[in-house]
This record gives sequence, C-alpha cells and structure tokens, in this order.
Amino acid sequence: MKKPSVKYLIITLAVVIPAIIAILIYNDTITQNSPTYYRQGTEFYNKGDYQNAYYNFLKIKKISPLYQMAVFKQAKSAQKVNDYTTAAEKYSLFLKHNENSIFADSARYNLAKCYYYLKNYEEAKKLFEESKAKKGKKTSVEDYYLGLINKNIDKDKAIEHFLNYLDMTETTKYLRHKNLLLSENSLLMKKIY
Repeated sequence: MKKPSVKYLIITLAVVIPAIIAILIYNDTITQNSPTYYRQGTEFYNKGDYQNAYYNFLKIKKISPLYQMAVFKQAKSAQKVNDYTTAAEKYSLFLKHNENSIFADSARYNLAKCYYYLKNYEEAKKLFEESKAKKGKKTSVEDYYLGLINKNIDKDKAIEHFLNYLDMTETTKYLRHKNLLLSENSLLMKKIY
C-alpha cells in the first residue's frame, strides 16, 4: 500500500485548516449575536409584540447556549398570537431535549392547551393527565380542561373534573375559610357552576 504523498497532505491541510477557522469564526459570531437576539426578543415579548419576539428568538442558532430557552420562548410567542400549530411544534421540540428542565411542566401544560385548541383532544387529554400526575396533587387548571374534553364523552368524569376544579378555586377556598359555605351550599354551588 502506498503512503499518501507529502504534496497531497499539504493540499489537504491547506483546504481543511482555513475551513475550520472559518467555521470557528462563524460560530463565534453566532454565539456573540445570540445574547443580543435573546435580549431583543425578551423586550419585544414584554411589550406584547409577540411577532417580533418570535423572530428574534428564531435567529438564535442551535449551537448557542441560549438555543433551548429560545425555543421555549418561540413557543410562548407563537401561542400568544394563537398560532397553536407552531407553538405545539416548538413546545414538543423543547420537551424532547429538556424533560428535566424547570420549564418542562409549563411546556407540557401549554402543549396540552395547544392540542386542545387544535381540537386534538386525545393528545391534550394525555398531556393534561400527565401534567396533573407530575404535580402529584389536585390542580384546578388541568381539571378544568379535562372536564371540557370529557363533557361529551363521559359526563360523570367531566363532572368529577369540574368539581375538582371548583374545589381548588380561590372563591371556594375563601368562602370555606369565612365559614360562608356550608357543605350543602357547596354542593349546590358546584352544581350551579
């Protein structure tokens, strides 16, 4: 077997080394611009300009350390303008890589809401139940949506979820705390709701 000649080795190095340097410079530029895009996106989001917020967060590339949070913020921005398809895609992407993030519960809940508004009730139900199970206690918001999903499927289950929802609301807690809500009145109020 022939050894590669020195000539070919020099030509290869002459091509590869500048390419590596160009990639490093390009990546450094991306990394330097990412905080600016993230800051601008946050400013737009806080002002309620969700379109511009989304596009600033979108400019942050995968190699940036801010990328995962930018995906989460893209999802939130899209959801604010009722683009549930894009929001669901971004929340799914975020959860795929960040299941143990402190933002995972929020992403899962919001993904479930997106599926609900897209009328993908099976996925929404699964995620609301998963979100509720991860919290390990009664949660009013998940029960509310689960009640809505089940209202045409299983009325008893829907009622159970709505009762859980009402049990967790601040109004019911306040009335119980002030002894203004007797158990009979509580049941009557729940039926009225």
